[in-house]
Amino acid sequence: MIQLKRTWVRFHIGYLLLISLVIHISVISFPSDGGKVFDEQYYVPAAKDILKGVPSNMEHPFLGKLWGAIGIAALGDNWLGWRAPSVVFGTLTLFVFYLLARQFLDERKALLATAFLSFDTIFFIHSSLLLIEIPSLFFGLLGFYLYFKKQNLLAATSFGLAILSKEWAIMFVVALLAYHFMVNRSLLRRNLLSKHVLTNAKKPVITTVKFSAALIAVVIVPMWVYIIVYHPPGMVYPTDQIKYILNYQSSLTIKPNDKSLSWYNYPWGWIVPYKMEPMVYFDTAVSESENAQVGIGPPTQIKILTKHPISWNGIANLPIWLSIWFVAPAALNSIFSKRARKLDYLIIAWIAATYLPWFYVSLVMHRVVYTFYFINVVPILALSIPQFIGSISKGKYEKLITWVWLAAAILSFIYYFPVRPWDF
Repeated sequence: MIQLKRTWVRFHIGYLLLISLVIHISVISFPSDGGKVFDEQYYVPAAKDILKGVPSNMEHPFLGKLWGAIGIAALGDNWLGWRAPSVVFGTLTLFVFYLLARQFLDERKALLATAFLSFDTIFFIHSSLLLIEIPSLFFGLLGFYLYFKKQNLLAATSFGLAILSKEWAIMFVVALLAYHFMVNRSLLRRNLLSKHVLTNAKKPVITTVKFSAALIAVVIVPMWVYIIVYHPPGMVYPTDQIKYILNYQSSLTIKPNDKSLSWYNYPWGWIVPYKMEPMVYFDTAVSESENAQVGIGPPTQIKILTKHPISWNGIANLPIWLSIWFVAPAALNSIFSKRARKLDYLIIAWIAATYLPWFYVSLVMHRVVYTFYFINVVPILALSIPQFIGSISKGKYEKLITWVWLAAAILSFIYYFPVRPWDF
């Protein structure tokens, strides 16, 4: 027991990053025969088009695909060139998340929070493939960290890069604005009621203008440069691509009587464990036959066994995703009872900005939404779980609940691991 405790003391973020990196490396070569997994069928060609000087995949900004282009240029047009940049971004995201967690939690809890994120199935899958969600998440988390370090212009730059990687990162900016308003509302109220309201408001207004200007410039200028260099049809200004993105997104509507849509294609299906099925990204099925004895005597029956040695699936890690039912009410209770810490405000702002809009998108706009859209909510849940456990238990019970919770998340991660050696 003493030795185990000493090992934990020596354990630090570097070991966790190394473990995650090794696990990623063990799977990114599958499939290695040129097969593309899920939206790699769009982003691999788009990355190669960037190298060729050809405009493509204009429904998303270019930066998320540029990293794949760099990987292909450096490592070749193969699984390594496609996926290595995503693995790098996934590892960097864990490190930045750990730094962000340290703004609210002690060393031990920050490591545990990072472990929860590292073993989330959707996070792991998307940081193993040439997809554009993880670079966006990396810059979004970096933006939050820089904001808490009072580096506002750098934070704005990072949020801009997040949006350039995937447009939905604007949700992170909304979350930040909501958080900033909630934690500073008393100061804002005092300034408005003060006799020197104009003087008091001068500095916040200037800061807001600088932040907004930096954010807009980081998004608009590179988009404009891309349009000038690549000449996408019908586009002259960044606003043209923005309109194209909005039109494309609004076109992904739910068709009447579409039987392909399931429970998990709606936001509530992501956090209610009813009829939850994996969204199959890529699957290799191998059938084998074996003789099965029926009764007594020589007659036999052929039994067909189907194995899935490679199976990439988008599915919730329930021990992490279902924590929203605990951490969100706990944070709200702390806020309403005036016992809230800064993390409580961040939890509510983050969930409200990155999760609730999908209800409007699916119910009002009738747009298709997918399970992996929850990926931007997962970091705040991972960050919240250690604090929540600490709020309901202390001492050995806190540690026991934490390790059981983490073990459940790891078991879920293993169950949906994309490469299954036992089926080869």
